Order: sequence, then C-alpha cells, then structure tokens
Amino acid sequence: MCKELFRIGVSCEEIVIIKDDKSRIIEKLNNFRKKYSFVFTSGGIGPTHDDITSDSVACALGKKLILNTEAKRRLEKHYADDVLTKARLKMAYMPENSTLIDNPVSVAPGFSIQNIFVFPGVPKIMQVMFKEKVKSFDEGLRYYKKTISTTLSEGIIGEYIEKIQNKFNSLEIGSVYVSCLIQNSPDNFILDTVKNPHPDEDYCVRFTAPEFTSICPITSQPDFGNFIVDYVPNKKIMESKSFKLFLFTFRNYGGFHEDCTIKVAKKIIKYTSPKWIRVASYWNPRGGIPIDVIFQRGKRPKDVHVEDLDIPNYSGR
Repeated sequence: MCKELFRIGVSCEEIVIIKDDKSRIIEKLNNFRKKYSFVFTSGGIGPTHDDITSDSVACALGKKLILNTEAKRRLEKHYADDVLTKARLKMAYMPENSTLIDNPVSVAPGFSIQNIFVFPGVPKIMQVMFKEKVKSFDEGLRYYKKTISTTLSEGIIGEYIEKIQNKFNSLEIGSVYVSCLIQNSPDNFILDTVKNPHPDEDYCVRFTAPEFTSICPITSQPDFGNFIVDYVPNKKIMESKSFKLFLFTFRNYGGFHEDCTIKVAKKIIKYTSPKWIRVASYWNPRGGIPIDVIFQRGKRPKDVHVEDLDIPNYSGR
C-alpha cells in the first residue's frame, strides 16, 4: 500500500496493527478518519467469526450493517456451481451507503464509505484491488526519491546532512545504518563503483564468493554456490564492500541458479560497463545434480591474463 501511495504522491503518515478487538478498531477508525484524508484497512472482511472489520466500520460511523444486494448478486453468480453458505454470504454485509470496491481475483468485494477504504487481507487479492482503486486518488503530485550509499558513518556525515536539511525545508533526508541496508531482493540494489585508477591499462579483476547463498523458489530451501567473477574494467571498477552487500541480498531471494547468475552479471554490467566479463557459478548439488552456470560478454583484450576457473567436475566435491 505504502509503495503505491508514494508512487502517486500520497504520504503514508501512520500504520497500526490491531488484533480482533472491536472497540480498539472503532477507536482507531474514528481517530484516523478525522485526522487524515484517507484511511485504509486490510483484513477482517472474510467469512469467519473473527472477521469483524465491516461491523466495526459500521459502528464507528453510526451506520447499520446491511446486506448489500449487489455484493450478494456477485457472490451468488460466483458460487452458482457451489453453495453460497451463510459464512460466505457474510462477505456481502457492509455499512449502509457503502460503495463497492471491485475484486477481480476472488469476487468478494471490498468497500468504501466516506474516507474509509476497506480491503481484504489476502496479499495477492488486496494488492490487485488496491492498485486499481488508488488510481482515483492520483492528482498528479509526485515524490522524487534518491538513494545515496556511502561507507562513512552517521557520526561523520550527520552534521553535513543537518545543514542540507535546514537549507531545504521541502526536502526530507533520512539516514539508515549500513547493516540495515541489506535488502530482500537484489533488483533495486545500487552497486557502488569508483573510477578506474588505470584506465589506460587492460587488466583482469577477479572476485570469488565461495559461500553465495540464495533460496530455491520451489522448495524455499537454501542453495549454496561458489561464484567467480572475472572482468576487464573500462572506466569504472566495483567497490568490493558494495559488491559483498549486493551478494547478501540474495540470501532471502527466491531464484533459480541461472537467474541468480545472470542477475549478478547484469548488475555489474549496468554499473561498470566492463570491456569483458565472465561470471561463473558452481552450485552444491541438490538431488544429486550439481548445476554450473557460465555467463560471458564482450571480447577479452589481447595480452590480458585471466586465471582458469579450475573447478573440477562434480565427484562428491
């Protein structure tokens, strides 16, 4: 939700998590709806006894909880070949005068009333519904975000950041300690580079990561591999600590061996534009089958020595 709101220039000011406590839900709804332009809820509109969000919204607004005829019609059509049980029909009850929010995934709609927008809790369903609904809030305002990585500590740069913040009141600057920057996905990682100190010379740089770890997207079990990166720099070279942090982002990433290998290669190419690069990954066997993936791009300059990969074929390695 926050990402979609940020994308259209709507600031998310506060997030709360509430257990199935009707009085607490009512209290927060009444507080937020008076305090903010929009209030979004997720979860609690399903068919079970603990789905109490719809009733709570009705009580917060002093409205009756009624059977919405259009919601009922959609459910009847959806369950035409099944049984529209009392529990399923519960999903058609909402505060009077509510406007339905379409659900293209599982039919049971969400609803909005005044400045409150109610969505289901199942992530895949909520995301589709919210992404479509949020378009109606887009007034053309935009936030612009820039991430800057540094190896300097907050104690070193703190005073400098404060001066910039004080000078530009409309700018928001936040700092996060580097250990918190290990992301769950490599896709948005910004790989730090430095100027090639010898751009007039052709030479090979090798990075070896013998404990590369990722997650199998099928079994959710960890995969372990040995990565060897060889590249001939152009105008930029990789900063080694940044590369290490980049590899760490794969530890919670679900991707096949081929995907991980190519992502590593493409990230290096994107930020350094090397004259030549080879990324080789040698994976520990799963189910008795080791997988080796070799990626290469560019033409290796003459007279540049590149060490052999020298990884033996699997024989109980």
